[in-house]
Amino acid sequence: MEPTTSIISNCRRQLRIASRISKNTRSQLNGAPEERRARASHNRVEKHYRNRLNAQFESLLNALLAKVRQGDNSNGDDNEWDGTSDLDRRVSKGEVLEMARKCIQGLERESNELQRENFELKGSLQRLKGSASDGTVSSSEPEAPFNPN
Repeated sequence: MEPTTSIISNCRRQLRIASRISKNTRSQLNGAPEERRARASHNRVEKHYRNRLNAQFESLLNALLAKVRQGDNSNGDDNEWDGTSDLDRRVSKGEVLEMARKCIQGLERESNELQRENFELKGSLQRLKGSASDGTVSSSEPEAPFNPN
């Protein structure tokens, strides 16, 4: 069986994008020339906006998949986005946002854990400094509870 990382590296996920075929082309033919120009201008602006938004979603999806490929699964879900199932499946924008939300939550948990560990290490350092000045070293002192705020 092939390792997960090589499966993930072959993953070619893409965003699903709704069809953008105009449904009222017949009514556009009957409008005044200035109205058609205004509508065409508006449509160009909207298309540019959609393209930029889709590019940002693609960029976010690529960043999330790169994080998964690196083996960093801090989002807490072991197999949901590991690329082992349905490799060529297209991913909706909602799924990209959900992946990002889970990734952010995982990073927040990791940050809280690191803050707690840092707090404990600072406490240990203070105890060691105090013990060194007294000439005794003891690790039996109770630790203060972690309070990140």
